[in-house]
Amino acid sequence: MTYVRKGKEGIVIDVEVMPNSSRSEIYGFNEWRKRIQIKVKSEAKDGKANKEVIQLLSQLFEVPINKVTIVTGAKSRNKTISIEGISESQAAERLRNVIANEI
Repeated sequence: MTYVRKGKEGIVIDVEVMPNSSRSEIYGFNEWRKRIQIKVKSEAKDGKANKEVIQLLSQLFEVPINKVTIVTGAKSRNKTISIEGISESQAAERLRNVIANEI
């Protein structure tokens, strides 16, 4: 599984978001799409789900919210997200741990 790749200012991850869920969590990795799967409680309206995704990733990687940016897919379930302030190895390890606990 490739969770993380190097970006211009930090790391980049590809995610697949499921809005209107009962819980907000990182819940798996889609092998076929090569995307981290994220559920959020918020609806995909007026950027609410995007904000929640950013908050969730900010907490997971322990970086300020302004260091997490949606690069592509702001109006799609499939997003590419840039995160500054964490190394590839740190990010990969945290994601591995979270996903392993969810499966």
